[in-house]
Amino acid sequence: MSELLTIIVPVYNEAGTVRQVIDRLLQIPLPLPREIIVINDGSTDGTTQVLNAVPKVDGVLSIVHAPANGGKGSAIRIGLSHASGTIIAIQDADLELDPVQLADLVQPILNGEAEVVYGSRFLNGRPPGPWLSVAANRTLTGLTNVLFGGRLTDMETCYKIMQTSVARSLHLESNRFDIEPEITAKLLRQRRRIFELPVTFDPRNRASGKKIGLRDGFRAIAVLIKYRLQSPPDLLASCSLLLAVLAAIGLAGVGVLRGTYAAGGSDSSCYALMAEAFASGDLMPTSALVSQVPWPSAPKTFTPGGFVPSQTHPSASAPVCAPGFSVLLAPVVAVGGRDALFWVTPLAAALLVWMTFVAGRALAGPLAGAMAAVLVAASPPVLYQAVQPMNDITTAALWMATFVALIQRRWTLAGLCCGLALLVRPNLLPLGIVAGLFVMRDSGLGIRSLKFAAGVLPFALVVLWLNNELYGSPLRTGYGSPGRLFGFSVLSTNASRYIGWLIETHTPFPLLAFASPFVVAHEKRKDVGLGLGVILVTCFIYFLYTPFDHWSYLRFLLPAVTLMLVFASAAMVRVLESLLGPAKAGHHLRASHYVLIGAVTGVLAMLYVRTAAERHAFALQFLEQRYRSAGIFVRDRLPEGAVVLSVWDSGAVRFHGRKEALTWEGLDPSWLDRSLGWLEQRGRRPYILVETWEEPGFRGRFGSHSDIGKLDWPPSYEIDRVVRIYDPQERARYHRGEPVDTEFVWPLRR
Repeated sequence: MSELLTIIVPVYNEAGTVRQVIDRLLQIPLPLPREIIVINDGSTDGTTQVLNAVPKVDGVLSIVHAPANGGKGSAIRIGLSHASGTIIAIQDADLELDPVQLADLVQPILNGEAEVVYGSRFLNGRPPGPWLSVAANRTLTGLTNVLFGGRLTDMETCYKIMQTSVARSLHLESNRFDIEPEITAKLLRQRRRIFELPVTFDPRNRASGKKIGLRDGFRAIAVLIKYRLQSPPDLLASCSLLLAVLAAIGLAGVGVLRGTYAAGGSDSSCYALMAEAFASGDLMPTSALVSQVPWPSAPKTFTPGGFVPSQTHPSASAPVCAPGFSVLLAPVVAVGGRDALFWVTPLAAALLVWMTFVAGRALAGPLAGAMAAVLVAASPPVLYQAVQPMNDITTAALWMATFVALIQRRWTLAGLCCGLALLVRPNLLPLGIVAGLFVMRDSGLGIRSLKFAAGVLPFALVVLWLNNELYGSPLRTGYGSPGRLFGFSVLSTNASRYIGWLIETHTPFPLLAFASPFVVAHEKRKDVGLGLGVILVTCFIYFLYTPFDHWSYLRFLLPAVTLMLVFASAAMVRVLESLLGPAKAGHHLRASHYVLIGAVTGVLAMLYVRTAAERHAFALQFLEQRYRSAGIFVRDRLPEGAVVLSVWDSGAVRFHGRKEALTWEGLDPSWLDRSLGWLEQRGRRPYILVETWEEPGFRGRFGSHSDIGKLDWPPSYEIDRVVRIYDPQERARYHRGEPVDTEFVWPLRR
């Protein structure tokens, strides 16, 4: 069926302008055929005579005379009943809006990018006209957005263009100017996306024939409230929303109840120690001993795991990890204390699930949103990371929030989210480029692109400043040069591993995401293109990255994995609709949708959770507890001023133990005895803390240079059967035959 534009022109007492409007509508270039339906709504000023004098244009122009004045809404309903076009446009007869703009307004519908287009008088700033009229329009538009969750700039605009099927689905009732809020309220109730484009506007006043007044403003408010209160309960939307909320709370609950609450590994202790430093007003963790000790490479020996000696501050340690996540943690630590940082990841996990729901709902409705939310909450790598104080969940949540803000065309918010995401993980800069290209393609190099850029810029400057202060150059990072980290030689290895891990942990279901461009609604495909761009670019970045051999490194791809689950869910819903028929066709079909989607979601979620359990996601609290236990033991049981020789647990000693950690891997083997003696002389009693698997390495490094390096006496303490603490002073006692008892310490509960 070929496209035809029906232009409805409601007319009441516009004798001075109606002929000009008709002539313009007949002459303007349009990208499709037109029909013009003029509704003379009981005019009494000579408009009838003017219309009767208009030459007939068969098949294009028709004039309908209403027997009495019914109002603008009544005239529009009459015009809609006579319309034979596939697209409806409304044109007032007062020439405040130039009809030549219709060509641009109808184009997004012809391109399949939108079902509804509004011509906004406010997108390019404040329009001309009395301030009271402008204020009233902004107030009514703001109220509409609040009541119906819209993002409009001009609800009262005359230029409302939409598919005829959409217009007729509204079942319009209003007679006067309250038709404008009724149309918008019903469109938003149907969750139609309203695409706005800027239009120019030449307002007139009441002396020139302006008919809308203060009373109509109050009517508009009443209509908005009426349709908000009359909104029928949407059981599907309500249940989907509830399911998404429960999934978000459930994942956050896992993070809280099963959280490790431990800063032990190189990454987690790096984020924690940097957050503590920032909260204290410092740029990096420092050690007063660095400038005092006599042994060589002193900075290296006081650099905990996850850090390197600072090139800019001699007594400080620069983080290997990106410091942006710690910037976000710092105010939490400053307000809530050290342990408050462990709550950030569970909260970010809840945000990730919620953003997943919003994205899925926007692409394919609430059913797809709920399915995506549940699957993301059950995803093995998501569950594995939700219990750890790492930046992976926060990174994924911020990129999902960026995606949602972009598809909602909330440019400033999208820029802020993108900037935060780049602050947390700057190596994903190519995703920022993908987002920027989407904004430019959607809006051009105009005010909207500037809004997006303004949101990103402050965070980009913070990243450059931090790099300069921490590493000596704005373009240098703690990870080293890109050439050492990235390379095409590892592409096939990484691609095979990551894709294999994805399918092992999620089944092939996420790959259905790549069918989404072919099955989602046509007007959503630009948004799908954005998401697929994010997925592919994320994968490409890490396919070129240093290889790892453990499935948990799938965490690097979380921005891609979560979006894949969103698109796969959207594709599943759309495919089932195409196979079973639209959900609105009948109750039995809706029930089929619910049962099938629910069954697929339930089965996949159970598989995911079982896989997560098999891969120790729920056991990490137990497995990582030794870091916290060892740190707390060092804090509470070792003497004040003690210095602990440690490598693997050095971050825990610094963060949980609040003691100096001497990293023995950086100590010259010939200096072990002398370093211990130097510390003893200054009242800094030394201890050696190693995990059982580290002991051979310690003995191999120091055993041929020092008797203490042999670790040939019992440890004073053994924590969680893994961590051992040796007191060098007890070696001589042991070799004199005096007993040295080991105190066994079990996990310390938080």
